[in-house]
Amino acid sequence: MVMNKKDIEHQIYLLKIAKLIFKLSINLKSFVHSQKDICLNQNFIFYVFGKHSLKPKELIFKDKEQEKYASSAFEHSASFLMILQMDELLNKIIGKEVNKNPQSEIKEARLIIKFLRNAFAHNPYSPEWKIKNEKNYPKKILAIENIMTLDITNIT
Repeated sequence: MVMNKKDIEHQIYLLKIAKLIFKLSINLKSFVHSQKDICLNQNFIFYVFGKHSLKPKELIFKDKEQEKYASSAFEHSASFLMILQMDELLNKIIGKEVNKNPQSEIKEARLIIKFLRNAFAHNPYSPEWKIKNEKNYPKKILAIENIMTLDITNIT
């Protein structure tokens, strides 16, 4: 199902938001890792989102290690979010069907994004590369020139 121009523009807008979150995660991680002491703890009053609330003591990092771990996990999550949003945009533009033997860069990008998305989907913090029926993928090295390459030769 190919979307109309307005819907595609909205998906591109959402991808731009995911990109901003990814940039924020990198900046936050860099900042946190460059500080000697815990730097994110503030004098929180409380946090409320809908019916969910947290007390100030629930928002405070216990030590620098915890803060570093959280900022690294945020960057990892932001990467996954961007991959999911790219996948959704490509779903809307060219459909969900993935060409297993891509002959164009856009179809190769589609397959790379799908492999990345699938690696994260079932275990986001420990992605697993699995390809069922690898013989269905005759092209073993996927590439988008000057952007990325994915070698699926030994992924099973």
